[in-house]
Amino acid sequence: MMRKIVSILVLIALMATLFAGCGKGREFLNSADISDYVEVCEYKGIEIDRASSEYQEFYVYFLFSDIYQYGVSEENIKNYVTFDSSAETTVEFGDIVNIDYTGYVGGTAFDKGSATDSVLLIGSKYFVDTFEEQLIGAKPGETRDVNVTFPANYNNKDLAGVKAKFVVKINSIAKEPEQLHKALKIDTKEEYAKSLELRTKREYLLDYLVKNSKFSDYPEDDVEILYEAVLEQYSLTYGIDLSTRSKDEVLKNYVYPVMKQYMILYYIYDTQELELLDSTIESQETTNAVISECYAVYDTTMNYLLDNVKIK
Repeated sequence: MMRKIVSILVLIALMATLFAGCGKGREFLNSADISDYVEVCEYKGIEIDRASSEYQEFYVYFLFSDIYQYGVSEENIKNYVTFDSSAETTVEFGDIVNIDYTGYVGGTAFDKGSATDSVLLIGSKYFVDTFEEQLIGAKPGETRDVNVTFPANYNNKDLAGVKAKFVVKINSIAKEPEQLHKALKIDTKEEYAKSLELRTKREYLLDYLVKNSKFSDYPEDDVEILYEAVLEQYSLTYGIDLSTRSKDEVLKNYVYPVMKQYMILYYIYDTQELELLDSTIESQETTNAVISECYAVYDTTMNYLLDNVKIK
């Protein structure tokens, strides 16, 4: 799992089309003065550093999510991307690598700890601890010892909290994961690359805004509105009944993080007197009016922000 938790707003947006009836009246953050609850940072001219670790992590997250969402198997990946086994190339963050590995605990290979011809997206956090990071810089044909500690809550109790060594051989490296566009049923590599870049830039901006704005509180009425909307959306979209969990847990993990994002986006939307684009309104629809409205405001405000960024 990625170290950074990507917003619920964007996660659901990947799976749904948006907006139904925002023009009929504001459903959310309608009466509250948002500036009473948050001091929004400077949002014009934000610099997006595409070489930064934050940007790269968001990029890999979306790539990994696409692969997982569409159920692209390891065999499919091998069929679509071009692997290079020459010694001139090295493993970098965001590469897809083909590897053989064997895991050892106390010098003894452990059960289900080995594989050959396995495919791994570097940066996906799919493997435990810093397994993937330790492969960066390796060349095809090279074998590396990778030392890790399994998490204390690991599902295999025999390995939970245990130190292990993996002997990993790099077989080959794929440098252009966008070649997966065919497996994902997207027309061209360029179209998929553009989609990845757009989503990465948007999440980078949202992360920047939340980190650099100052929050003092949340408008209680709107928290309750969002709480009910999140319960409904998770039930309908994912089949997850969040109502079985404590309200405090749902607020902490699902509502407050997204509430911060919405407060910022609505503040910018109102301050700049933005208008929803016709194309945004016509293409967006969900069963929940609050979620739909928030997505439409998200889309419109992000378009505005991207028109005013500096790309490094």
